[in-house]
Amino acid sequence: MKKNLHPDYHEINVVMTDGTKFKTRSTWGKEGDTLKLDIDPKSHPAWTGQHRIMDSEGQVARFNKRFSGLGSGKPKTSSNEKPKTQLNPEEQVNSDVQETKTEASAGEVDKVATDIEETKTEAIAGEVEKVATDIEETKTEATLKEEETKTSPK
Repeated sequence: MKKNLHPDYHEINVVMTDGTKFKTRSTWGKEGDTLKLDIDPKSHPAWTGQHRIMDSEGQVARFNKRFSGLGSGKPKTSSNEKPKTQLNPEEQVNSDVQETKTEASAGEVDKVATDIEETKTEAIAGEVEKVATDIEETKTEATLKEEETKTSPK
């Protein structure tokens, strides 16, 4: 048999998440080292049976907010719309997607309308400026012709 084939198997100290300590044998570290556990059977949901959602105002919160009325028998309504009839989950999702698209479309329509109004205003301002320039040029030309006729010999 080969020598030094097996790793060093020694005693270490293990500290659980609640602070309790025990000794065990392991190949981790050196003799007498302390291993601090981040997760152990006293805190892991697989052993405790308690499932905690660690998401704060992220996707889970948005999902729960959006589908809070689903399956409760109460239709989800806003202050300015009339209550919907209870839909099955697939129809509810399709309805919510359509509402989101409609809201996005309404926002886009407002943006386009604003852009059109700004363009009209710019065009009108440009036309007014052009007309004013043309008037000034015409006045200048008329003044020059008038002066020319006054100073020219007859």
